[in-house]
Amino acid sequence: MKIAIKSLLFVIFSLIVVYTSVNYLALLKSNLGLHRAVYQQKEQLSNLENEKQKLLQEIEKEKNSSAKISEENAQLKENLKAQEQKDNKLNQDLAKVQQDGQQLQALKQERDALVKQVEKLTQENESLNSHLRALGEQKKAIKELQTQIQKVGIEVIKKTDAQNTALGNRGVIYKREQ
Repeated sequence: MKIAIKSLLFVIFSLIVVYTSVNYLALLKSNLGLHRAVYQQKEQLSNLENEKQKLLQEIEKEKNSSAKISEENAQLKENLKAQEQKDNKLNQDLAKVQQDGQQLQALKQERDALVKQVEKLTQENESLNSHLRALGEQKKAIKELQTQIQKVGIEVIKKTDAQNTALGNRGVIYKREQ
């Protein structure tokens, strides 16, 4: 009996040892799995931290590029406003040049009309000058004719005087009135 109790106790202790060993091995295995899981989680955490840092860097780069784009956009808006002002000024200058061109065209037309009038007046002046020259020549001709008439008149008077004197007055004295 003692041997049976001892054997029974031995079997119970052996079973307890086996059960405990199996439990211990199971716990060791689960502990090892947990350690692996923790290690994997740490690696994942480390990877996620790295990704987080990369994403933060990318976000910072995006913020910088967004700020740079905003600055460029503001600069482009300023340039656009300046260009619009230049365009407005150029349009005003163009309108003024066009108006000046129209005025210049009107002045050219007026000048052309005045040139035509001057040409017409010049022709009239030349015509009048030729008439004046012709009148001058006619005056000379008239004076020559008058001198010829006077000469002829004097000759006629002389001839008539000569005839009258040749005939004489037959002794009649005429009194001249003064």
